Amino acid sequence: MNARQIAESSTLAVIARISMIVTPALFSILASIAWYWLVSIQSDVNAAQTDISVLRERTSVVENNQVRGRAAREDWQRQTTEQIREMTAQFRELNASLSSLNTTVATLAAKLEAQEKRIDQRR
Repeated sequence: MNARQIAESSTLAVIARISMIVTPALFSILASIAWYWLVSIQSDVNAAQTDISVLRERTSVVENNQVRGRAAREDWQRQTTEQIREMTAQFRELNASLSSLNTTVATLAAKLEAQEKRIDQRR
């Protein structure tokens, strides 16, 4: 063998030995990085699950408030409508009473005028 072939084969042997030493270390580093990445994803998933349960509870509270609020609005609307009906009926009664009162005043005014004429005629 010539010197060049020996040098190339010993260089190849050194590179092969170094790669045998470095390869498990690289795999260990890559495995550690992958492990930390998976752990961080799992913690994000756990946080999301916690948030989901909180959001479900809040949604339930909001829906219950909506149902109660809708019932309260409907009740208020019913009461207001009933009060308006009662007021309308009272206004109609007042209008009828006022018409009756106007008729009575007109009748009394006519009687008063008639009495004044009779008194004036006697004098």
